[in-house]
Amino acid sequence: MALPSSIDQSLILLGVFLLPLNLLSFIYGSLRRTDGREARYFRPAIISALLISLSTILALSELDPSPSKQSISELNEMKAQVTKLELLLEEKNMLLNSRILEIEQSKKLIEEMDEKIEFLQKTLNDVKVSYGGTSVFDEKIKVMYDEVQQLWDESRRNNFNIHVSESKTWEAEKKVEEVASKVEQMQNIINEQWIQIQQLEQSLQMTKVMTSRVNNKARSDGYKKKNSNGCLMSRLRRSMAKHSHSKPAGLPDSFFLGGSISRSSLLKASNQFKGIISAAQKKHHELQCTVKQAMKMNDYTAPLAHSELVFFVASTILIFPLMMAWLLCSSFVD
Repeated sequence: MALPSSIDQSLILLGVFLLPLNLLSFIYGSLRRTDGREARYFRPAIISALLISLSTILALSELDPSPSKQSISELNEMKAQVTKLELLLEEKNMLLNSRILEIEQSKKLIEEMDEKIEFLQKTLNDVKVSYGGTSVFDEKIKVMYDEVQQLWDESRRNNFNIHVSESKTWEAEKKVEEVASKVEQMQNIINEQWIQIQQLEQSLQMTKVMTSRVNNKARSDGYKKKNSNGCLMSRLRRSMAKHSHSKPAGLPDSFFLGGSISRSSLLKASNQFKGIISAAQKKHHELQCTVKQAMKMNDYTAPLAHSELVFFVASTILIFPLMMAWLLCSSFVD
């Protein structure tokens, strides 16, 4: 539609341009035939008419752009659109061909499935006929279905039993591991106690040796005292005679037994000994309580926390340092 409109515009411009030229040429020829005076008056009018026609032509040309450039650009755009449409058409054709191939393949598969279905129906009818009718065949199918259902139920039960047995074995393995760990811990405790027992046995043997040494030394000292017994007895007699002849003073510093030991010192010593014994009993009782609490805090030594073992352990804890000090003192004395 753009191309005819541009042609019409060009034809109109040519008509507008040629019409005043024809008129001017006709007027100019008629003027030349007339006198020179009349031509002088008409020349400015002719020139002004030419200028007006040229100005109108130029104005029209400026208002309307060149139709050839517009048509070329429109043609190029139309060609680009045509190429795009051709590409789209090719893509659509390719998709259509692929869909047609898929449809043909699906039709072939459907035909094959129809043939298989027909074949299976024929075989089913033949089997029904061979088994003597549909009722017998249906009964056999029901029996087989029931058997399959029973097998499914048995398999489910077996799977459940297997799952239960697996869970039980897993729990048993956990318990066995816990027991094994407890046994290892008890074995370590037993080893430690065995080491302590060996140490106690060694200490007992050492005490036996020391007691034998002390007994031997006491025997030798007793033999020496027997020789000096007469002197002691004579001193005792002298002191007793002396105190019998002396006046009873009732003083706390009065001496007896030869003036070697005072009664007040004996009372002090007995009181100190009683205080030491009571303090030792108190500490021993406190130590028993602490040992019992410590044994009950441990899971492995809690069953062993009875009174006899607690008493033995507390006694060993108290006696062992005394024995070691005694051994050290005896070694220095020897």
